[in-house]
Amino acid sequence: MRGSLFIVFLCSVFCIVFDSNAQTNNAVLIVTLHPQEINNLGASWRLLGLGEEWYPSGKMLVLSQGIYTIEFKGGIKGWKTPVNTQVTLSQGGTTEYAGIYERLKGSLKVSISPAEVVNEGAQWRRVGQETWLNDGEEETDIPVDEYEIEFKKVPGWNVPEKVVVDLQEDVMNLVSGTYSREQGKLVVNIFPKEAVKAGAMWRIEGETVYRASGIIITKDIGLYSVEFKEIPNWTKPATVQVRIVANEKVSLDVEYVPAGSQEGIIEGEGETEGEKPFPFPCGCERKNGWMGVKQLLGNLFVLSMSFILLGLWTGISRNKKST
Repeated sequence: MRGSLFIVFLCSVFCIVFDSNAQTNNAVLIVTLHPQEINNLGASWRLLGLGEEWYPSGKMLVLSQGIYTIEFKGGIKGWKTPVNTQVTLSQGGTTEYAGIYERLKGSLKVSISPAEVVNEGAQWRRVGQETWLNDGEEETDIPVDEYEIEFKKVPGWNVPEKVVVDLQEDVMNLVSGTYSREQGKLVVNIFPKEAVKAGAMWRIEGETVYRASGIIITKDIGLYSVEFKEIPNWTKPATVQVRIVANEKVSLDVEYVPAGSQEGIIEGEGETEGEKPFPFPCGCERKNGWMGVKQLLGNLFVLSMSFILLGLWTGISRNKKST
């Protein structure tokens, strides 16, 4: 019995000594990854030659003493991966190592056109930034990533669509934005149809080509003068000013009048030498067009009233004589 207990005692002592020697022959390795945000992007590490498993930041490994190579996971957009590093693990010791990922940086330059909109205050910025930058101004030391570029609203101009730029490191990334004038539509309707058939047309003052009645055009917003074509036997309308409004259609109705009409007479025109008005028998002058018609009707009314009054006077006179 005593012999059995002695054997058990010796085995226990042997196991304790063996386990103690085994623990003192091991070493501990702890690797942390920085900065903190890199851990949310998939950063990890492993030991070359010890399998394919990747470990997260703060993972602790118990290893045999010796020299090991730490490898860091790369391919994280916008970040520079730490280089492989060798560490020496001592028997019974704990080794801690920090793997630091570095943010890659780039520069950005945005050009704006045309020059007119730049003079009127056009600017740009990265979405999320507060400060607007001028045409051609550079922004440096920007972390590499994908960004949206937006442009400032300028009255009378259409703002360019936002531009997406995949910023690259160590280069000047170039972006451009082009504004366009806000526009509206204009249609000019000419009356009467007879004038249109005779060739009546219109155009914007300063242009060389006339347009037909009913044609719709697109123009930059602003104030324009519309002028009309000279055609035989018709008096053209006076030049008209019209304002083009953004995203709306402006309709203008105009009327040519026959050249002989009072309404169509333009100062300095309408009468030529040898065509002076001649008097009616009543001593009044002949009028042209609608004014002539009104004059004729007035003369007939006066003449009728004269005959009526004459008849009444004659009847009264006769009655007096008969009494």
